[in-house]
Amino acid sequence: MSPSLGQAIPRRLISNSSPMFSDIKEIKSPSQWDDIKAESSSSNKSILLNFTAAWCPPCRMIAPVLQKLAKEHSDGILFCKIDIDAPETTDIVADHAVSAVPTFIGFDSTGSIVNTFSGADKAALDDTIGKLLVSKT
Repeated sequence: MSPSLGQAIPRRLISNSSPMFSDIKEIKSPSQWDDIKAESSSSNKSILLNFTAAWCPPCRMIAPVLQKLAKEHSDGILFCKIDIDAPETTDIVADHAVSAVPTFIGFDSTGSIVNTFSGADKAALDDTIGKLLVSKT
C-alpha cells in the first residue's frame, strides 16, 4: 500500500541506495570512477571505496555503519561503493585485485592508497577513516 498525498513515507519504503538519502556515491562505470578521482583531487578530499555485492551478508551488515560514517565525515571523505557483479565495473574490480567482499580501499586526494582491508570490520573501518582524515593535513 502506497502512502497518499500528505502522509509521511514509512522508512521501509525509502531505498537506502537512493542518492537522495545516501551520502555514499555508487560508481557504475569506469568514467564515474575517473570523475570521483578528479573530484577528490580538486576538492582535496580522500576517497573510501567499498567493493560490495547484493548477495553478501557481511556487506549488508556493515552498510548502515558505513552510511552513518559517511554522514559524519562527508566534509573530508568521498564515500563510494562499487557492486562487484555489475558488468560495467569488472575492470575497476580487477584493477584493484578485489578477491573478497566487502573490501575497502582508502585513497588520499593524490590517489595514493592509504589503507586496504576486507571484511565487515568496524574497527578497521574506523582506523581507515582516521588515516584518511590525517592524510589531509
